[in-house]
This record gives sequence, C-alpha cells and structure tokens, in this order.
Amino acid sequence: MMKKILLKTSGVRWPTAVIVAAAVVALAYVVQSRIKLDSDVIAGLPAQDPAIADTVYVLSHHDVLDSVYLDLSFASGEADPNILVAAAELLRAKLEDSGLFRSVGTRQYGEGFARLLLTVASHLPWLFEEQELRGRVAELLSAESIRRTLEENAALLKRLEGIGQAGVIARDPLGLRNIVLARLGMLLPGAEARIFKGHVLSADDRHLLLPAQPDSPSTDTVFASRLAAAVDAATDSLTGEAVFRGRNIRVRSVGAFRNTLDNENYSRTDARRAAWISLAGIALLLFFVFPRPQLGLLCLAPALTGTLLSLFTLSLFHKSISILALGFGGALIGIAVDQGIAYLIFLDRERETTGWEASRSVWVVSLASTLTTVGSFLALQFSGFAVLRQLGLFAALGVFYAFLFVHLVFPLVFSSMAPARRRRFFRLESATSLRALGNGRAAALAGVLLFVVLAVFAKPRFQGDLKALNTVSPETRESEEQFSRTWGDVIRSVFLMVEGDSLREMQQRSDELSFFLREQTEARKISAAFTPALVFPGPEAAARRGAAWRSFWTSERVESLRRDFRRIQAEYGFSAGAFEPFFRSLDQPPEDAPLFPEELMPLMGVSQSRDGAKWMSLSPVVSGPDFDREAFFLEAKALPGIRVLDYGLFADRFAGLLVNGFFRMLLICIGGLALVLLVFFCELTLPSLVLGHTVFALVCTLGTLNLLGQPLNIPGLAVAIIIPGMGSDFAIFFTRSYQRYLDERHPALALFRNAVFLSAATALIGFGALAVSRHVLLHSIGLTGLLAIGYSALGAFILLPPLLRRVLRDRPWP
Repeated sequence: MMKKILLKTSGVRWPTAVIVAAAVVALAYVVQSRIKLDSDVIAGLPAQDPAIADTVYVLSHHDVLDSVYLDLSFASGEADPNILVAAAELLRAKLEDSGLFRSVGTRQYGEGFARLLLTVASHLPWLFEEQELRGRVAELLSAESIRRTLEENAALLKRLEGIGQAGVIARDPLGLRNIVLARLGMLLPGAEARIFKGHVLSADDRHLLLPAQPDSPSTDTVFASRLAAAVDAATDSLTGEAVFRGRNIRVRSVGAFRNTLDNENYSRTDARRAAWISLAGIALLLFFVFPRPQLGLLCLAPALTGTLLSLFTLSLFHKSISILALGFGGALIGIAVDQGIAYLIFLDRERETTGWEASRSVWVVSLASTLTTVGSFLALQFSGFAVLRQLGLFAALGVFYAFLFVHLVFPLVFSSMAPARRRRFFRLESATSLRALGNGRAAALAGVLLFVVLAVFAKPRFQGDLKALNTVSPETRESEEQFSRTWGDVIRSVFLMVEGDSLREMQQRSDELSFFLREQTEARKISAAFTPALVFPGPEAAARRGAAWRSFWTSERVESLRRDFRRIQAEYGFSAGAFEPFFRSLDQPPEDAPLFPEELMPLMGVSQSRDGAKWMSLSPVVSGPDFDREAFFLEAKALPGIRVLDYGLFADRFAGLLVNGFFRMLLICIGGLALVLLVFFCELTLPSLVLGHTVFALVCTLGTLNLLGQPLNIPGLAVAIIIPGMGSDFAIFFTRSYQRYLDERHPALALFRNAVFLSAATALIGFGALAVSRHVLLHSIGLTGLLAIGYSALGAFILLPPLLRRVLRDRPWP
C-alpha cells in the first residue's frame, strides 16, 4: 500500500518534505510552551472615552472587583449564629494560612466598630453640617425625645451588648452617634445585616458573610486557580472538625476569580474542540474530494503552519494571547486552508503537472484574495480594541504565512506530479459547474428576494454590557444568584473614587465630594451616598462644622437641655454627673478634628493603590428619582481627583464605541477592497460586481443576526472585516478567473469554482466549530462568521455567474 502511495506521489522531494514536517512539529511544541492565555477583556478596552477610561482605571488600580465572598449557611435552613461564627473563624484561619489573602473576615467591622463608636461620640462637633443641626439634631432636644432616648440607653446598659457602652453613652446621651452611624449603612451588605461577634449576619441569622481580599488581581488565571484551591481546601476542612459533623454547613464562594476560571476553562476547551472539529471536518472533506486523498489532506499544511507561525510571532511581542484570538485559531485554519486548496487542485489533475506550474496558475487570483484578506484583518488595528487588534494581527499573519508556504515551500516539495489514475469520488466539478453554468435566473431572483426581505431587518444592534461577555458554569451562576438574594448587590452600579498623593489630600478631596453629594441628594438626583468625610472630615470641613456646632449650641439652648436632663435622668437610674462629658463638649468643644485611625480605613473604604503611590477611597452611590447618568458624570468629573465607575453609563458609552468601531472598520475595509480591486481589474464594472456581492452578504448577515436576536458585541465587529476581507475572496476568484479566460466553460474555471466551493466549505466548518462553543465570545464570532461566509458563498454561486455571463459576453479575447 505504501509503495502505491509513493508511486502516486513520485514527484515529491521526500528529504525536503521530512525537513518541513519536522520543522512544523518543532514549531508546534515551541508555541505550546510559550502561549499564556488572557481572559481579561476589560484591560484591553480603549481609553479615549472618559467614562470608559475611568472604569478601566478604577478596576485596574482598585481591588473592588477582586474581593472573594464566602456565604455560610446550613443546608437545612436553620439559624445558629454561634456555629456559623465558629465555622467562619476556622475558614478565616485556613485562608490566612494560605498566604494568598491580604485580609480575611470582618474583624474590622467588629473591632473597628467599637473604636468607631467611641471616636464618633468623642468628636460630635465635627460631624454635623448646619442643616443637620437645625433639623435632625434639634428634633432630639424635646423633653419627649430625651425621655425616649434615656429609656433606650438604660435598657441597652442592662443587656449583654451594652457592656463597654457606658463611656459612649456618657459622651452622647442624645444618641447623635446614631445619625452618624446611619451613614455607614451603605458599607454593610444587605439591607438589614448586623454585626455579631465581629461577623456580618443576615437579618434572619441564617447566613454569615465572610469577605476576603486577595493580595493579587483575580483576573490572573494562575492566581485565580490558586485562590480556588485555597477556598476549596478551607471548605473541606470543615468536615474534619467534630463540632461541625452532621450540621451540613454549606459554603458558597463568589468573586471575580470564579469568573476568571470559568472563562479560562470554557475558552480553552472550546478552542481546543473547535480546532479538532475543524481539522477533522476539513480533512474528511478533502479526503473524499481529491483524486489522491493524501494530497488533499496536505491542504491543511499551509493553514496549520500559518497558524503556528502567527502564534509564535505574537508570543514574541505579547506576554499573553487573548482567548478570542486563540479561539479564532480554529476558524483561521478554515480560512487559510483555501490557499492550499487552490494550489493542490491545480497540482492534482488528470495530467502531469509541476509544483511551480500550479503556483503560477493560482498566483494572480490567490494574490488578490490574500491582499484583501490580510488588509481587512489589519484594519482591526483601527478598531480601538486591544483584543481585536491582536486577533486581526494573528489572522493577517496566519493568512500571509499560509500564502508564503503555498508559493515557496510547496513548489520545493513537489517537483512534479504524475496524472491522477482515478476520478474524484465526489464529482465536485459536476456539482459546481451545474450551479454556475445553468441558466441561474430563478436562483438569482430568489437571491435578490432574500436580500430585499433581510434588508428590512438589517439594522445592527450593539451590546455594550461586558457582563454579557462572561461565560460562567451553572454552579457559579447558581451561587451568584443565591448570594444576591441574601446580600443584595454587593458591587453597586455607581462608585466614586477619590485619589490623593497623601492621606491629607485624599481627605480634602473627600470633603469636596461630600459637599457635592449633599447637593445631589437635596436635588433628588441621588438617594444615598457615603464618603469618609461624613465621619472623618478634612481640615476645611471640620472647621465649617465646628463653627456650625458652636453657633447652634447657644448658652440658652445648653441651659435648657441641662434642666431637662436633671429632671428626667434620675427616673432611669442615671447619676447627676453621668453626662458631664457631653455637656463639657457643648461648653468647650475639642480643638482638633478626629484623626483617621488606620484600623478603621478598611471599614471606611479607604486604601492605598496597588502600587502604593496614592491614597484612595471608594464611595458607593445610590441613584435617586431624578438621576441622570450623563449629567452626574460630567458634574462629578469637575471635582479634582475624582474617578467615576458607573456600569450603566459604561454600557451606554461602550455600545456607542462599538457602533463607531463597526462603521469605521467597515468603511476602511470596503475602501481598501475597492482600491485593491481597481488596481487588479483596471476597470469599474467587475469591481462593482465584487462590491455588490459584498453588500449582499453584509445585509443578509446583519438581517439574520437581528432575526436571531444576536446583537453585535466585541467579536461581532468581525462581521465588518469577514465579509469584505474573506467573503469577497469568493467573488474575486470568480471575477478574476472569468476576466482571465473569458469562457465560463474553460477547464481552468471549473478548477477555480471547485476552489471557491472547498474554501467556503472549509471556512464554514471552521466557523461552525466555533458557533457551537459554550463561551459567548467564541460562539458570537463563530455564528457571525458562519453567516457571513455562508451568504458570501451563496452570493458567489447564484448571483455572480449570470451577471458575469452578461458583462463578459461580448468582450473580445485580449
């Protein structure tokens, strides 16, 4: 059998073939060892738009999205806070021992809360604006309010949680601290969460929240896998403790690290499956089409080599490869394989041929299609998206390397080729010629009707929500949904980040932000917000509030309050001098504003940037009835050192960016295509047919995507380059070959039609393999490419032949 195969390919230079094969295998090994996958889409977003730039900056410099949250509960649904706290302490110890976390647990809520109570009660003069003093504080000065407050204080001191509260009550018998502490409500997850033994419990005591802050970004796939292993190991340790046996404590973990791992796992699996499906499907197709099946399989060699060389080139200049680019490798095999198909179709014929002869036969047509494909993929460099720039460069290099392989390596491997001794198993020539050489009027009219119908739905819809680009496992999705039902939206939709080169500068800017947010609240634009300045003001805010405090507490008002306290406090068992610390603060307010204790910084949302260069505070904001995202963003950005993280505004601006990117790339690709066509055809009629074919495929693709409810996202922008760059190749093959031979029944034209059919079939296999991916990014580009290539092939076979027949009918042979 081997002897027969060797005889059939007697023109092969085997030493050269072996060297080339060995080089490809070595290249595959090197590429595999150098590839590092990158699933972080946010890091590669364009920063020209201020709202998008702020989002990227906050997420890059603050760890707001890196937090890991563990939700502890009993599978039975029972409430036992003490056991949940014991389990949380064990998990905290295990996670801290892993060395992967900067902090674990909510001890800052418990330990810091006690410190905060005393700090607030001791520094009341700096914590109230004039409006609050004349409003909420004044309401607490009536005799009825004093009696109610003293009754609550007396009851608190008799309960267990009142231990250590006597000093706080002595400094604040009116409960003014409660007005201040109410401002901290936004910092606690859940609407009615409470602190119990230093841990956050849900209102029904059935759930305990254990947050943890990793010491590295969770978008790093290697670090994310280490986090997952540490969390799983800590969770498994609960079963080894006797006190927890039989209690069936359930631990749900959520956080960006889970999304990172799920995206990485799905993308790797889908990319690998797409590559194998493409290889198997294309190999099977080529095996049955070529007279010598072993030669048909060699059509894959240029595509595989081009893909590997492209990945190797990218690895020299990029530290990591985007999941989108890697997943596109399967489709690239189907795209670049048309180079080998066209060459080997002219080589594997029923007459003797040579390697260089086959190269010359396809050179002119192949060069035109390669230039349009490479140029269109390079147009992605103007997309504004780093991930698309990398994908475009990857695809352009892959096609270019495949072209070089066909015309430089194949002629060296094949010196000559004996005539094929058997006819094709699948009569491809008959099928393609029947379609192209028939009258075709009915098919062309059907194509025009299809174009008209789909044009009605061809308005593209763009999706700017990056969350929709994440692909997570059912387990992760279920955990996130349960977590949201219990604790609400921990990551709120709007944040304001204040930066300063020093803690003092950050406090000063936080004061300015606090004043701005108060104005926004009074205007009903926002309903709630928190800044550290509400509790720890900077110098200017402290001076303003101190002056308002002294102005409010006139000697008459203080004396009236003393009389009411002397009359009422004895009724609840308080001694005559129990509240002297409070009255001294009225007569002689402290001179200095409270310093910002370091242990309270995490509680206040204050931290240093990841590089330690700046101090930052992150302030959550809740929108109000008259909230306007655009206006709020512009007004907030007028303040110094403010960054706005608004997911809703980001989605709107990002969708607009997709619109601009889509039409910009479409114009660039079609303009470049028109230029190349004019150069190669040296006339206007035939280029117009190619451009008309491009419009047909584009409109039909957009219309079908709309009918399927598939919006255009980041990978969906590829439709703007797939059709002008790749789909137009089919039209170029037809028109260029028709122009060259001027006889649609010329034997060479049959070979070109075969090449177009096989090129379309292999590209459809490649994109189809991506279309069945579970990862939304890969599925999106697969479906888009599948429709684009399908309609491009359809237009080439049913619209171009009758049009070319009419245009070239009366042209003389040159």
